[in-house]
Amino acid sequence: MIHRSVLKIVSSLGFGLWLLLVSFSVVDPANAQQPAPAASPNPSTSSAPRDVKAHVTETLIDSSIPDDPAVDQMLAAYIPKVRALDTILGKLKGELRKGGMGAGSLGNFVADGMRAQASARLGKRIDLAIMNGGGLRRNTISEGELRARDIFELLADTETPRGSSFRSRSAVGCAPDLHDQSRQEFPT
Repeated sequence: MIHRSVLKIVSSLGFGLWLLLVSFSVVDPANAQQPAPAASPNPSTSSAPRDVKAHVTETLIDSSIPDDPAVDQMLAAYIPKVRALDTILGKLKGELRKGGMGAGSLGNFVADGMRAQASARLGKRIDLAIMNGGGLRRNTISEGELRARDIFELLADTETPRGSSFRSRSAVGCAPDLHDQSRQEFPT
C-alpha cells in the first residue's frame, strides 16, 4: 500500500506536468521572446582606446603627516566622552550571555539594572522590568572588568537617533489585565 503523502506528491507532480504541457501547447510563437537587435556602432560610445594622461603618486600615511587643526578642533568635544567609556563600573565574576527565552543572563543583568535605576530615579520600589532581547546589541560580556564601553555597546540603539527609551507604568491587577492594557497602550 502506498502512503498517502507519497500519493499527494505524485498527484501534484502529475498535475504540474500536465499544466506545463498545456502551457507549451497554447503559446503563440508570434508572442515569443525575440532576440535583441544587433547594436549599431556609435562613434560617441566607441570602445577605441583614448589618449588619457594621468599621474599617480603614492603617499605613506603615518605619524609623519601633521594633524589637521580643523579636524582636531572638531574632534575635541568628543575626546572626553570617548575617554569616559573606559571608566570601570565593576567586576564580573562570570560571563554574561544572551540566550534563548528571557535573553539569558545578559538580559537578566540589563532588566535588573533597569529596575534599580527606575527605583532610584522615581524614589519608589519597582517590582518588574522587562527587556526586549532584540535590543541587546552584544551576545556576551566576558568575565573581568565591566566598563562603560561594554554597556554602551550592549545597549547602543542604531535604529533611532535618541537611543533606547524607558517607560514607567503603575498597574494593579492580574496578568491578563496587564497584558490587555499594555497591548492598548503600546500596539504593535
